[in-house]
Amino acid sequence: MSRELAQELEALEAMSRQELLGRWLEIHGRQAPVRIGRGLLIRALSYELQAKHHGGLSAAIKRELLAIAASIDKDPAYLPPKQQPPKPGTRLIREWGGETHVVTVLERKFEYRGQLHDSLSAIARLITGTQWSGPTFFGLKPGARTKRVTDKGDVLLSAQRGQRLPAKRPVRQQQGTG
Repeated sequence: MSRELAQELEALEAMSRQELLGRWLEIHGRQAPVRIGRGLLIRALSYELQAKHHGGLSAAIKRELLAIAASIDKDPAYLPPKQQPPKPGTRLIREWGGETHVVTVLERKFEYRGQLHDSLSAIARLITGTQWSGPTFFGLKPGARTKRVTDKGDVLLSAQRGQRLPAKRPVRQQQGTG
């Protein structure tokens, strides 16, 4: 995080509610919701400042969110489809027991250490020696917190053999990111 951004975020904490409402107006060009509390104002403004600094959501994500919102407007009972499986060519990277494990997603199978496997669960079982849900182990379950790996450097998570990571999830690398 840049020094300038850090200072802007710290300044929000010191502002009164009135000052935060003024900053909201400056950023959004309209008044904040009437009953919004100071804490939520700080979080919302912090998000906006960080999005401005780091580039915000990609155009693809914005389109996807708008499509979901339109579907909900048409049918309030609408539920978005489940997360799509990773595309062929995607590399799933997981550190376990001090060792990095890389799985490549193929059309109908998974390649791990030169061997083809029918499921991620079979690979997770090979790695851990215990029964695991492969999609959970590799961070593919909806809502799992994953990090995308870029060519600027892998971010790997680690755990001792048999231990789960309560606050972090495995790393996932999408083909074509970076």
